[in-house]
Order: sequence, then C-alpha cells, then structure tokens
Amino acid sequence: MTRIALASTLTAALVAASMAFAGEVKPPPLKPDPRAAPPALGVKTQRTLDADCDVVVPAGALVVKGQEVLTTSEVNALVCPGAQVTATAKNATLYIVGEADVSVAGDGATIYHRGSGRLAVAGNNATVYSERLSITVLSGQGSTLLKCPRVNIDTSAVAGGC
Repeated sequence: MTRIALASTLTAALVAASMAFAGEVKPPPLKPDPRAAPPALGVKTQRTLDADCDVVVPAGALVVKGQEVLTTSEVNALVCPGAQVTATAKNATLYIVGEADVSVAGDGATIYHRGSGRLAVAGNNATVYSERLSITVLSGQGSTLLKCPRVNIDTSAVAGGC
C-alpha cells in the first residue's frame, strides 16, 4: 500500500515538475487575413459547401452592363463587369460576374458575387455568397455572408450575356 501511495506521489510530482519546466504550451497565434474585412454587427459569416456556390442564371434575367437602378421586386439580374448597380427591389437576386460596384438596399436579397469590385448590402435578411470578403460590406440585420472557395455562375441560359 505504501508503495502505491509513494508511486502516486512521485508520478504527481514528476507531472508537476515537467509542466513547470515546459511552461504553458500555446499554439502560434493565427494571423488575420489582411483581405478579409470584419462583418457588420448582427451579420453571420460562415463557410458554405461548394454545391451552394454553384448557380445557374435564369434565362429571363436582366443583363446590366452600365448604370442601373433596380426597383422591381423579385428581379433577377446578371451584373456584368464595369456595371454600377443600385438595387432597392425586395427579394432581388443578383449574379455579379466581375468587377462592378453594387449597392443593395432592398430586403431579402440573394447575391452571388464572383470576382472583385465593391458590394455594399444595407437591406435586411440578405444572403450573400462571396469568394472575397474584403470587398463585401453587410450592414442589414439578419443578413448572412457565406464564404465560398469559388462562386461558379453559369450564364449560358442568358441571351446576350455579358
């Protein structure tokens, strides 16, 4: 019995000594991605499955190549590179395929954002699929920012396209 007690005491002492000698082991600090902007308060940011980042633009989508203000609810719009879009429409679905400046003020928007450019979403309950968070700013309540490794937007059904 005394041998067991002595062994337990020695084991505890060795563990304590090795911890004191080694010190507290900490993993290296994570470096923040300099391209990633912090999301706004109340906005959920999460990674998503690759399949969620693949989308087909419907054939009747409006093609936006220049400056456009979208006010029609439930609009589907293919936003081409170089376009400047302001969407005040509710439940708009935007497919941004290149460098464009887009502002969304309407509620319930769904946005697929591929490439660079500026995207500012002030509408509430928006869902944004984006591959580059540094250029995406969400300030609407209840909005979700889904980070995709790559946003794949199939525009083959849209006549004329970008």
